[in-house]
Amino acid sequence: MFHPEEQKWSEVATQAEKDEILKQVEKGRVPSPLDELKFQNAQIRVQLAEAQNLIDSQAEMIADLLLMLAEGGEA
Repeated sequence: MFHPEEQKWSEVATQAEKDEILKQVEKGRVPSPLDELKFQNAQIRVQLAEAQNLIDSQAEMIADLLLMLAEGGEA
């Protein structure tokens, strides 16, 4: 948990809770926190690539429209 007033992090999980999570990770029942972060990072990268493709497409459309306007509005 982050405490903005003090600019410090503190642990809120008990040692028993941490041990139980580690047991489940070792048994393969849940992904490790690092694996979860890697998965989330991959999802964000896909979303970023999709957004960039949309931006590129819109930029091309705008350029075509401006060219059309410059040529007198004829398609």
